[in-house]
Amino acid sequence: SGNQNLNSGGSSFYDLVFSGSGSLVLTGALTVTHTFTNSAGAFDLNGQNWVMKGATFFNTAIVRLQGGETVTGLTQDIDSGTWEYVGRNIAEPLTLKDFGSTDYFNLSINDTNTNKATLQAGSATTIAGAFTVSSGAYNANGNTTTVTGIATVGGGTYQVSTAAQTFNGGLTVSGGTFTGSSGTVDVNGNLTLSSGILTAPSSTMTVSGNWSHGGGIFIHNGGTITLDGTSTQTISGNNTFNNLTINNSSTSDKVDASGSTLAVANTLRVQDGIFKNASDLHQVQIDSGATLELSGDITVSGNWTNNGTFISNGKKVTFDGTGTQTFTGSTTFADVEVASGSTLVLAN
Repeated sequence: SGNQNLNSGGSSFYDLVFSGSGSLVLTGALTVTHTFTNSAGAFDLNGQNWVMKGATFFNTAIVRLQGGETVTGLTQDIDSGTWEYVGRNIAEPLTLKDFGSTDYFNLSINDTNTNKATLQAGSATTIAGAFTVSSGAYNANGNTTTVTGIATVGGGTYQVSTAAQTFNGGLTVSGGTFTGSSGTVDVNGNLTLSSGILTAPSSTMTVSGNWSHGGGIFIHNGGTITLDGTSTQTISGNNTFNNLTINNSSTSDKVDASGSTLAVANTLRVQDGIFKNASDLHQVQIDSGATLELSGDITVSGNWTNNGTFISNGKKVTFDGTGTQTFTGSTTFADVEVASGSTLVLAN
């Protein structure tokens, strides 16, 4: 238990095993020539360089590094273990180590120093397990990031940059800041915002699971949120989207936003599937084969285009734009109102 320091004095190790509950802290460069097993606690590079000369690496614990060290000859263990980047108390860019087609099993950005580094990708980053940003910053830096497990921002900053970010286990923002730029974000699972700030990209963010906004701040950034699941999806919390597209391939399960306070500032497009909601809307577009179903009264301040199916469930639709609104397609309403100051023009 506790920390142990390791300084080889320039010699190399044939086999090296660390199984302590504390940390093995390098105070000099390390060279291993056969096997290195890191099975418990944390192996801390502590700013020192590490060379693997034809050696095999087994990691079921933590490799901790500042980010400026040189790691040479390592074939990464990509089915277990965590690599944790902690910075060196300098506000500087540091580049993540590139280990090939799959870079890490679990990756953690956890710079708790006063002066925090920005850990940036130097190439496409692929993570076989989970990705966690707890403190400090990660910048995709114009490169794709693909995460098989869940991606979590619990503190610090995740900067999307301009390339696609793919989260195949879902995305959770429970603190800190997730900042979308012009790159796309694909969430193949649930998106959960409970604290912190989530800024969507100005392009497209797709979500195949549930959208849960229980706390924190969501900024739509002028982009499009697309729900593209294959079964039931829910939207909960207080949400204002710029564009919202429903593209769920199920013919019977619904995308249900009846538990959400929902507004769409620009266009709601029901492209495929069934969308159930009560919303404050601007433009409404229902494509052929798609269904818009009401769970409460709605307001529409822009145009209405229905080439699919509309189910009112006895709820009211109020057209409340400040100018001319165009109505296209055949729609049966239970209760409809054109507010004072609005003009509804029937296109067909």
